[in-house]
Order: sequence, then C-alpha cells, then structure tokens
Amino acid sequence: MDTYQRSRVDKLTKLKPQDVLARKNPYIFLSKNLGTADELAELILQAHTSSSEETQFGQLLEDVAIYVSELVYGGQKSSTTGIDLDVRKDGIRYLIAIKSGKNWGNADQIAKLKTNFAKAKQVLAQNSQSGHVEAMLGVCYGITKDGNNGIYLFKGGQSFWYFISGESSFYTDVIEPIGHEAEVHSETFKTERDKAKNRFVKFILDNFCDNDGLIDWKKFVKFNSGNLD
Repeated sequence: MDTYQRSRVDKLTKLKPQDVLARKNPYIFLSKNLGTADELAELILQAHTSSSEETQFGQLLEDVAIYVSELVYGGQKSSTTGIDLDVRKDGIRYLIAIKSGKNWGNADQIAKLKTNFAKAKQVLAQNSQSGHVEAMLGVCYGITKDGNNGIYLFKGGQSFWYFISGESSFYTDVIEPIGHEAEVHSETFKTERDKAKNRFVKFILDNFCDNDGLIDWKKFVKFNSGNLD
C-alpha cells in the first residue's frame, strides 16, 4: 500500500500536460462547454488520474491476492502465460487468473483466457505429480455468483478473498491498511496534484487561449490531432 501511494505521488510529479493532452479525446472536453483554463485543466487531470489509478490499483489488488495466498496456503506466482497464481488447497491444484473487476475483458480476451487455461491444464496433465487441476478466474471486487462454465471456476468479491485467505471478513479487513496509507500520503499527494494542475493551467493559457482569454478550441484540437500541416 505504501509503494502504491508513493507511486501515485511520483506519477503526478512527472506528469507533463503536453503528454496527457496528446492522448485524450479533445472533442469530449469541447462538449462540456468549458470557459476557463482552470476548468479545462481540472477536467483533463481528473480524466487522466482516474484511468491511470484504476489500472494501477487493479494491479495492486492482484499483487495483494497473490501475496496473501503465498502466506496462507503457500501459493506461488505463476510463470504460465495468462495465469497469475498457482496454489494447492484440499488436494486440488488451482491455476488462477486474477482480475480486479468483473467487467475486465471483451469477448476476445475471455476467449484468450479460456485458451490459456486449456493449454496450462493440458501441460500439467502430462505430469502425474500434478494431481487434480482446476482453473479459476478470481475477481477482486463486485457482487457476483460463484460459477463453473465447464472450462474454469469463477469466484468474485468476498468469495474470492475468502478462497485465498481462509477468512470470510478479509475483503473488509483490507480496508484498514488501504485507508491508513491514504491518510499518511494525503498531504503530499494534494501538494503534487495542485502543482500538476497549475502546470496544466499554464500550458493551456500559453498555447490555447487568445488575447482576450478565451479558449481557442481549434488550436486545442489541432495540437491533439493535426498531422497534415
């Protein structure tokens, strides 16, 4: 948790407005009818940090799940393509792919997961010491029902955390360290975010505002998408 919070601050420190603006959809911001550089800077910064942190925190949850399984059941991080965790419980060897939320993939990604599971089970079937093998998709948050589609088992939310930790309350117990580290780093994060926003405001004023102070949206879109001039 400490590493994650430090990483959030570090990413803000290195954040450059021109890099973010080059990646974002300019037409979305135009549709908001924004009138000031401050409003535009805030919206762009929110859009960036939200998508960036969701990905980053999703990876953190996956790492926590692997770590907890290692401590409780001797699980190991898997080196097999598409498999995150290899753990034995009650005489069964589980190959687990861990995703942060239940809406983790499209049809192609789901098909790829099924292929990865099938290949992994086929390889292990050739080893008599592997024993009974089950594939599982584990999802860290969201209310879902346990299931089995014939190719892999499915556990999500509280059920998944219970499976890897042995504690039914673990999914809420983890709130404490998350909240503690957020509080420890909150002031530093706020300072770096304020600095990042000021850099965004300055960049917008210098590059996309006319002499009267109005945002020149044509300049904004050309910066993001123009490539024929």
